[in-house]
Amino acid sequence: MVSSPRALVAVLATLLLLQAGYGAKSQRFLPWRGFERFWVACGLISYSLYLWHWPVLTFSRWTWGIDRAWLYLVAIGLSFGLAWLAYVLVEQPVRRRPLSAPWQWGLALIAILTTWNGIDTLGYKYKGKIFLGSSPEPVPENEKIFGRVENLPKGLKIHLGKCEANPANMSLSASDLPSILDCRKAGTSKGELFLLGDSHAYHMLPTIAIVAKKTGKALSFSNMQSCLIAPWLTTAFIITNKSHVACEKFSSLELERSAQRLLPGDIVVISNWHYWELLAIRETAKGIKVENKFVKYGRLITKTEAINSYVQSLRYFAQRLRSRGV
Repeated sequence: MVSSPRALVAVLATLLLLQAGYGAKSQRFLPWRGFERFWVACGLISYSLYLWHWPVLTFSRWTWGIDRAWLYLVAIGLSFGLAWLAYVLVEQPVRRRPLSAPWQWGLALIAILTTWNGIDTLGYKYKGKIFLGSSPEPVPENEKIFGRVENLPKGLKIHLGKCEANPANMSLSASDLPSILDCRKAGTSKGELFLLGDSHAYHMLPTIAIVAKKTGKALSFSNMQSCLIAPWLTTAFIITNKSHVACEKFSSLELERSAQRLLPGDIVVISNWHYWELLAIRETAKGIKVENKFVKYGRLITKTEAINSYVQSLRYFAQRLRSRGV
């Protein structure tokens, strides 16, 4: 399946490559036989290369970095080297002489333990300590979905990475809220469009930005991941079952700041995956069905109470803003 128009180039090139090699034996595909042998060798180790390249790239970013030309070359060489070793020492021997069950189980267990140990050591203990690059993250900022801005209108300079409050900060205070100056695009006329929500609010940015451009209003943005904007409720993460205390504080503080700073004619848009947060039922790894838990003023409440409280909190906030002409 082609997921991007640019992938068509690779697909068409592959088709042309296959077509070029089709014909009589005397017909030469490439002028030098060494080229053909190289590509055939790449084909033979392609599955091993597919398995190895991503761990190499990830661990490279965790350790010595991968943002310089020679580091890329080292990563490519290491990927091909490990792929060839896996092909010669694992793939081919197993095909020709299958191992007995005890050997298979033993080697599988050793592989799992070694991998686990390696991830734990490189990913945590030594992460960032043996490092030459600029970012130790396994996925660069410009490749993260939350940081992608190509769908935004040109000229929008909101710093998305600075517009998120830390969901792990249990002692969140007003000073920990995202800076409006960093998360704001000035307008050409009076008024402001303020987008507030969880990570799904990012998907609203292109639409809100178009409205801001057409109306001349400024655009501001603030969010916290996995946070239901409902200051009277404390949610619990479905899998970990830990209370999302930071979210409750973020909601209260951000709504209070909005009521203080916004002016008549300004508009607030709250974007939440609230239906999921309020109504979701998921299965754990053991197949046990669980749903979000909600606490209000220290008391565990039912789903119906949570929905009613959510609606009441937003109505209260809306009435408070309306009294200021927002």
